[in-house]
Parts: sequence; C-alpha cells; structure tokens
Amino acid sequence: MSILSDEIDNRYPLPEAGADTMVSMGRVQAEMLQRKAYAAGATRQFTQEEIEAAAKATFETYWRLLYGRDDMTWENDSSVASTELFTIIARTALDTARAKTTEES
Repeated sequence: MSILSDEIDNRYPLPEAGADTMVSMGRVQAEMLQRKAYAAGATRQFTQEEIEAAAKATFETYWRLLYGRDDMTWENDSSVASTELFTIIARTALDTARAKTTEES
C-alpha cells in the first residue's frame, strides 16, 4: 500500500458495509469540498518516508552527476553526517516547493 493510501485509510475510513452511505449534496457544495481537499493535500506536512526518499534521490544524483559514480547508494553509505546533510537538503527543497504553492503572485 502506498503512503497516500495509508494516510487516506487512517484519516478518512470508509463506512461499514451496509451502512447508509448515500448523501445528497449540491454541485457547489461538492466543488467546494474538492477545492478544500486539494488545498489540504498541497499544504500537508511531508512524511518521514517522503523526506527520506527525497534525500536518497538527492544523495545518489549528487554522486552520479558530480563524480560519475553509480556505486554510491544511500544504503551503502555509513556516514551519519552525509545522511543528515542530504536529509536537510531534501527537507529544505520540499519545504521551499510547498511554500511556493501558497505564495501570492
């Protein structure tokens, strides 16, 4: 199951089978709920798994582009300092990208 699927199941569980799930709502109400959900998704906090995935990609891209090394992988690096550095870089990039989504033009 994906991170997103897990979050959806935890935050918005489906009603039990057989429960009355039919809800009547107007088009404007439905569109407003969609807009609210979209905004919530765009501004939510990143999970630790997402931050680590970004740090791993940054680390491996760094070694491949600057030094031409495909053998330097996140799993093979035992340096705590390196892990922390690339996690900070990834978190900064993710936070900056998220901040851009709510910046007024």
